[in-house]
Amino acid sequence: MQRAILLFFIVLPFSAIPLKAHSKIRHNQKMTRFSATVISCHDGDTCRVKFRDETIKIRFAGIDAPEIGQVEGNSSKEFLESKILKKTIDLDCQGKSYDRLVCQVYLEGADINEEMVRQGYALDYAAFSKGKYKVLMEAAKRNKIGIWRTLFKSPFCTRHEKDKNCLSDALYNQ
Repeated sequence: MQRAILLFFIVLPFSAIPLKAHSKIRHNQKMTRFSATVISCHDGDTCRVKFRDETIKIRFAGIDAPEIGQVEGNSSKEFLESKILKKTIDLDCQGKSYDRLVCQVYLEGADINEEMVRQGYALDYAAFSKGKYKVLMEAAKRNKIGIWRTLFKSPFCTRHEKDKNCLSDALYNQ
């Protein structure tokens, strides 16, 4: 019995060590929260961050931004970079998409995913957000701010041009 109690008090403190204290992150490892420095952004919803000596690619959860080469793609990327490039952000990651961790991104407590939609530089990706940002997206669209200044094809339909569901671009025009 004493051995079990001793083991409990030895193991318990180590089970609560935050991710920041762990060494290498393996891409098959389930992750939760950690802080990292943004080193580059590919577009308005994908960036690379530095965590200790490792570079990790992250995808912003619940939002979709125009692709580079698409109308307003560069402005979405530039807006995101103006907010977080070379800054330390807090990440809450809940899975993977291709080679990227899917994360909620925070800067000094502010929800950057939400800010991208609020300022009109990303769309609510309802299939993954469950409509979390729908009201913000509709307001940005109504006020023609950010990417909504010009008429454009949705990022989803740009990636899936041959999909018959994208003929009307209805995913974002509801």
